[in-house]
Amino acid sequence: MVNGVADGAAAIAGSIPPWGPAVAVGMIALRTAFNSGFKPRDFNEVASRMQGAIQLDWLQGQNLPPGWSRDDIQDALHWIQTTILNNGSR
Repeated sequence: MVNGVADGAAAIAGSIPPWGPAVAVGMIALRTAFNSGFKPRDFNEVASRMQGAIQLDWLQGQNLPPGWSRDDIQDALHWIQTTILNNGSR
């Protein structure tokens, strides 16, 4: 959305002489700086560590939801793996 607004404003500014083209170049430079400063962070490693810690706790019988049986744990672990694979991760 930011890119579209910046490009539209730059196109309009570029058509207004005499300073329009200079303003348009400045707007494009600001858009480029904005885009380079806001790259999405990659949380895959953190998510994998958290997933592993939860699964290990459950397999060791720690931090289980109240009333869970061994079958409930296995079902939950299987569900986690299937969901992650289905979402295109790993």
